[in-house]
Amino acid sequence: MIRQPAEIPVPYERIGALRFLSPEAVSRIDQALREVGEFGEVTLIVMKGRLRFIQITQSEKLEEAD
Repeated sequence: MIRQPAEIPVPYERIGALRFLSPEAVSRIDQALREVGEFGEVTLIVMKGRLRFIQITQSEKLEEAD
């Protein structure tokens, strides 16, 4: 299943300045979301008030045996 990119409802210019994430961090989170696959999750790990890690957990569906 190929997912289409989600549309951002508000133009980027109207979002305003980022307070917590840098543009590089946003780009890396977006990349992680593209890589996670059909099943999985992306976890952001914050330590001492800073985004320190982006964890990608991929899962695979096991097909039922006939």
